[in-house]
Amino acid sequence: MMDRFQTKVEIPETEQAGTVIGFHLDPRRVTFRVRYTPGEAKFISEWAGDLIRRGERPLLVFPAGFFTSDNFALGLLVADGDRYGDSIGVGGVFAVQDGQPEIRWLDPQPVAPAERFDQAVEAWPAYVSRGAITPLNEHESRAARTVIVETRSGDFFWLISPTDLFRTVDLARWLIDSDLDVYNALNLDGGRSAGYWAGDDDFMDSHVALPAVIAVYAR
Repeated sequence: MMDRFQTKVEIPETEQAGTVIGFHLDPRRVTFRVRYTPGEAKFISEWAGDLIRRGERPLLVFPAGFFTSDNFALGLLVADGDRYGDSIGVGGVFAVQDGQPEIRWLDPQPVAPAERFDQAVEAWPAYVSRGAITPLNEHESRAARTVIVETRSGDFFWLISPTDLFRTVDLARWLIDSDLDVYNALNLDGGRSAGYWAGDDDFMDSHVALPAVIAVYAR
């Protein structure tokens, strides 16, 4: 249902290797739902605890898209069919419609004004689109990263590099060279927002509180 792995990735131009933790998510066996509390932020551990107290049983909870200093989502966000904000056309969107998740690079395929989703998070940059690396900034700072990946076969991976070692271009190159069969890949909020919860014995809390997360559930 949800397979976890951990690997070391050599970082070009440095003498270091960074850890990448990943979860394989089969959309035939799991569902994705966006959880959002506009103007109110919680740490990843608090999100997981609140969902459990509400009677939900998440398998995995991780950061969604970017947000403002007063805890409102930047760009398009859709939670259980409720739409918040409009697409700003930057990066990509992770979306679910009729139970089917997808990742889309917005440069060639923007969100149409009348387009509807059950769940959606706009974020940036897109690492990979249709099997090719997108234009990325090679001079950006290194940071903790979180990534959602769609494979050519339609499976998904969620990945986190928890230390401040990777540029987006480093991860994009590793994704293309990996055996994950990457078709599309999208950067989600990382840095101090990076973290995840996969159970009380497997979690890394975010360093800041977040107004939105993506939760994964068994079908």
